[in-house]
Amino acid sequence: MPCAHCIDIEKEFDRRTAARDLKRYRRRGPRKTTRMLLQALKQRLPERFSHLDIGGGVGMIAAELARAGATDVALVDASSAYLNAARENLNTINGAVNKTFRHGDFLDVGKDLPPADVVTLDRVICCYPHVSELVRASSDHARRLYGLVYPRKNPIMKLFVIVANMYLGLRKCAFRVYLHDPDRVQSLLAETGWTPYYQSRTFIWRVEVYSKSEHQVNTKTSE
Repeated sequence: MPCAHCIDIEKEFDRRTAARDLKRYRRRGPRKTTRMLLQALKQRLPERFSHLDIGGGVGMIAAELARAGATDVALVDASSAYLNAARENLNTINGAVNKTFRHGDFLDVGKDLPPADVVTLDRVICCYPHVSELVRASSDHARRLYGLVYPRKNPIMKLFVIVANMYLGLRKCAFRVYLHDPDRVQSLLAETGWTPYYQSRTFIWRVEVYSKSEHQVNTKTSE
């Protein structure tokens, strides 16, 4: 992780935060927007599939999709504490599921990972400065489905981001949150042939899932 932003992810998402999030997941299950994402994905999941979760946290989505038929799951996260929590979480999954864990910036470590049928980014692009590069690289790894949760862009969220980053600056932390333009995200995906089939909003978040035509899936699989 060459950038200060990535290094400070380790500080913001430390062992205590990871333990808290894992405990919450085990007690309550996935949070609302994650449930929305999962429900939308399950509408079109094949019987057997591979899954790549970027910024996978404690492995909520990977665990839920492993129970839904994923045979291979890969998690990438810049927080080693979250990766350790994800390992602990996925060890509770019964059945033969191949698991891969990569620590670091996806733009660096993702080059060594194979494509997956399903790729997810749950509250990830708001933690990353280079949205175009991340969306292009992550969607290029997806064969069938691509799902993401990211903030709405409205005056309230703009104010929240300003205040949050001021607070981080006062703490002398290089980590920042970002409010990327949804139109930019959607146009990047449209350029590479992705079509949205599920789009929903909460007061804060956008939940979107994209798919490709069967012809595009077959073409990408044969590459």
